[in-house]
Amino acid sequence: AGLVIGLLQAGGSIADMDPGSPFVWFYPEVEPPQFQSDGYYFGVANTHLLPGYESFSTTNTTSLILAAVGTPIQIAGYAKLALVNGYAGKFAYLGQYFDKACKANPDGTRSTNETGFLSPYGQFFPIEPGPTILTTLPDGVSTNVGECTVHVISLNVDANHDGALDLAYTGPDQTSPEHPMVFWANNDYDRGHNVDCIPLMGCDWEEDDLLTAGCPFTPNTPTPDYAYRDAAGYRTIPCNRDLEDYARLWMPGLSSLMAAMPTNYTVELTLTGDGAIRIFQAVESDGGTNYLFNEVTASNQVSEAASRYVGLLYSASPILLSGQTNLTDHFIFCGAKWGTAEVHLQVLDGDQNLVADTAAYLDIRDVKEMYERWTVGDSGSDSPWIQARLAVEGLPPGSGGAFQYSYTTSDATTPYILHVHGWNMPTWEKDRFGESMFKRLYWQGYQGRFGIFRWPTLSNFPASSGEGLDFNHFDESEQQAWESGRGLRNLLVDLNSKYPGQVRLTAHSMGNVVAGEALRTNTPLVSVYVAMQAALPAGAYDLAAPFRAISFPYADNTPEIYRFYCTFSPTRPYFYQAGGASAYINFYNPLDWALDKWITDQNLKPVDTLGFSYDSSTNTFFQFRGQPSERILTCPTDTFELFAYCVEGQCWALGAQTNVGGVFQTSQQINLNTAYAFGAAHKGHSGQFRSTNMKRAPFWTALSDKLGVLP
Repeated sequence: AGLVIGLLQAGGSIADMDPGSPFVWFYPEVEPPQFQSDGYYFGVANTHLLPGYESFSTTNTTSLILAAVGTPIQIAGYAKLALVNGYAGKFAYLGQYFDKACKANPDGTRSTNETGFLSPYGQFFPIEPGPTILTTLPDGVSTNVGECTVHVISLNVDANHDGALDLAYTGPDQTSPEHPMVFWANNDYDRGHNVDCIPLMGCDWEEDDLLTAGCPFTPNTPTPDYAYRDAAGYRTIPCNRDLEDYARLWMPGLSSLMAAMPTNYTVELTLTGDGAIRIFQAVESDGGTNYLFNEVTASNQVSEAASRYVGLLYSASPILLSGQTNLTDHFIFCGAKWGTAEVHLQVLDGDQNLVADTAAYLDIRDVKEMYERWTVGDSGSDSPWIQARLAVEGLPPGSGGAFQYSYTTSDATTPYILHVHGWNMPTWEKDRFGESMFKRLYWQGYQGRFGIFRWPTLSNFPASSGEGLDFNHFDESEQQAWESGRGLRNLLVDLNSKYPGQVRLTAHSMGNVVAGEALRTNTPLVSVYVAMQAALPAGAYDLAAPFRAISFPYADNTPEIYRFYCTFSPTRPYFYQAGGASAYINFYNPLDWALDKWITDQNLKPVDTLGFSYDSSTNTFFQFRGQPSERILTCPTDTFELFAYCVEGQCWALGAQTNVGGVFQTSQQINLNTAYAFGAAHKGHSGQFRSTNMKRAPFWTALSDKLGVLP
């Protein structure tokens, strides 16, 4: 019959084309398949079913794809192609080459901002968190390109505390076991309380770091801030001041992930190590730092703390985030127990298989293990030591002794700030003021080193017993301050040898007596000295400081050897040749409550209750005149006793006086009242260490600027 051509349709049949012939030879020819695009399918190798797997079904759709910053992932992409000239419901899957990885816009569409590293073969290395869209090259059938959304998770902290939380994998805020974020435990007692109470007149109010305190739930039990609970037992934050003990914890992409993931997935936080942290949702939608610097934001964070409490995270107690309502990407945390804390954010599928994991590494310490505490003694009844030692008390068990910075020659250019406390401070309070300064400089972004210098002031004044009952408390402490100057100078010599030209010195109140004496040398020891509310005569620095008349019955007409010191000819102030600092700066408050009382102390000199007197007719200072133990005090031999007990300061205190010259640079001075509203209340004398960081941050910015340590 010759060649016969027939068309066999799918599912059809064809008649015998050569009836009667015992043999029929067929030469089939198949029409090329025709396809049209029917979407894309993406999956993760060794995690999802991929085309070619026996159990793969053409009804499968792309599952949720997760990745973690810094962890590579292998993604396979396929163009799903529907056969149009054959059986219906038949598909081919054509493997795709990848093109770009771009960040997703807030509405989920692809932006033009490329991110991470993506190979043509689907190897993706994410370097920043959030939804990321991977695109393929055209599918080979049309000009279509596939898009695969990868939810990249990350756990981020502001490790270098510069205020800018860098999410990049190679950024300065990335942590590792070798380079954790070092932060302090919130084991102090920040509370609002009544202060400066006067009978029949009431009390003032302030937020301070106390020696100990309970909480409304357990008022008679010492309760550190990390364990604070309200009267109903809810975990909360005691006051605005306590927020300086909280740092930010970001989980970028968490909210978009929670919205996209299947309902049987779970998200949890786990912790490995012996540390612990307490977590609250941040009140700021952008996870900013206003909780540290804005009173309204801080108050909102505190007032809403109970409803924003996430949990206490430690090794035996993970926190389940899925199921919690209104979660955002931003949180704050405090250290609840010192130790290492490897914190993981993990996503598990419905079978509890781990599908994504990212970590941040913390090292929670007692704050006393983060700065140096130098002392020349702390008992007001003992003479100060000549050489400063590192303090060891108050450290947690197993700390290994007093903290001291490790040092190599590469640290020589690191700034070092040393602070000297004032009068009437027990040892614990010296540390509390030092810790407040350390923390508030930390939140200014200070990247250098810090130490405090403790000296043996008397403390606990006024009191009904003990040294707090001593009516000569202030003057005896002043002598201790003058005597402590030598120990401070020796320490500054050592610090300056390690950090040449990088040491900065600050002092508060009577601590400026210690600092002034230490810097009374021709050898430069510090680059900048800032005197804060200094309790010593302005005339000791400036011959032209305004005179203050002392009226009857207080006027003893003692020679003012602060202003006219005995060893200079012509006469000059005691600190006339002070050259221990390259720059001297005065932070003063003309309304300072304590320095107004300092005037009364000056007027009461010579201190007759200790046997001191002055004979103006012979220009002679005595102690126990006319008694067997009579002493004649002379300058310069008995200078420190003359200053502390005998000589009336016929001027105002340096810390209350404007435009003090001499070695001080008047162009650099700051009026603490006009600039920062320190005011005339008693609490204002130590205002920078008390109250909240929100109120006092402008002061610390100015101090950091004057010290030359702003980032």
